[in-house]
Amino acid sequence: MTEGRQPVIAEVTHEALARCQAIGGGAVEAVEALRAELEKTPTLGRRAGRAVGEMTIYTTRLEPTDTSTTPRHPSPA
Repeated sequence: MTEGRQPVIAEVTHEALARCQAIGGGAVEAVEALRAELEKTPTLGRRAGRAVGEMTIYTTRLEPTDTSTTPRHPSPA
């Protein structure tokens, strides 16, 4: 840890983990990668309004998207 930097804890809620497990297809691994990135750079999240003492809380939320109708690679024009 860098000197002068406050410790950072990034967690995935039990509800979010259960949703990822239900989705499957690498969702748990993707969220774990995001959690690790947020631990390195917490300001990627949105600052929450309330904190205790000198603690700063950031939150983030992933929204599902329907990729079944979105082509991964657009056709050349």
